[in-house]
Amino acid sequence: MVGARYVFGETFEVSIQDFGYQFHDYMDGLKNPVLGARLQLGEKTLLFLDFGLPIGTIDNDPGYLKFGLQQAFVLNSHFAWSSEIGFQNLFTTTIDDDYYYGSYDYDHGSLIEVATEMDIHISRLILFAGYAFAIQITDGEADFGDFTDSDGYAGSTRHRIFFGPNLKITENINAEVEYSMQFGSKAYDYSADALAFYVKFKF
Repeated sequence: MVGARYVFGETFEVSIQDFGYQFHDYMDGLKNPVLGARLQLGEKTLLFLDFGLPIGTIDNDPGYLKFGLQQAFVLNSHFAWSSEIGFQNLFTTTIDDDYYYGSYDYDHGSLIEVATEMDIHISRLILFAGYAFAIQITDGEADFGDFTDSDGYAGSTRHRIFFGPNLKITENINAEVEYSMQFGSKAYDYSADALAFYVKFKF
């Protein structure tokens, strides 16, 4: 996947993230790219806004709008720690059901996510590891035209552990490899239990 960012002055950043193709047993396709904005409020605090553009080709992968607060702490020249809390509203997608209902609209609901990450800096190399917890706070709802049906997924959870290296190739280009594992109850996500591997380039 490829991403890029641009910083205006010292406090405002815009970015495009996660632009790339996903290979999966039954969910191959172009991922939804994410437009992001970051506003630094102080030395350690910033506000973020992410817009997942619903233009990918993966079935039942909703776009979303996410906003929240991030905190970053530089412990010393080799160690840094960050955390965030965010609210995410998942967009409605159209589901094609060839067996029962045909085509219908599905509102994926909303969730809250809390995450933390530790970074170890070794010259041009950063080793990172983190954990993210998400809980769905509203039910999803299917609209079949003549009637609607709630899925009862409010309260469903997801746990995700991620880690990997990030290498600074040049002053403006980074290459990152991320491994992640997630597990939890069936919820908004198309895969509650999964193992993932990503290669990212950031400009």
